[in-house]
Amino acid sequence: MKHVEVEIDLAKTRTFQVGVVFLEQYHSTTGNFLCKNDEQIDFVAMLDPGKGRISFRTIRDDVDLAVIAQHYGGGGHPKASGCSFTGVTMKAFVYPALQVHTSQR
Repeated sequence: MKHVEVEIDLAKTRTFQVGVVFLEQYHSTTGNFLCKNDEQIDFVAMLDPGKGRISFRTIRDDVDLAVIAQHYGGGGHPKASGCSFTGVTMKAFVYPALQVHTSQR
């Protein structure tokens, strides 16, 4: 699992510690396991390139994934949400997980 800092501008800007993995299935089981075993992360972003989707999971009460997913055009519940790949989500989650650098033009 790659640890990525993601700054999200909600009501106020907050930086989250996100565990990012590539995963096609078992999102709830895997997400809960990873969150329970790594106290440094706020939530897990599970990337499914085949479906072009990101699933978010957390066990923390101070993180509302429904709000975060909505910020990225998705939706869901406070502890389990998701969204689709977009240019913004690629830059926030996919590129850092792959260590891809984009040029600033």
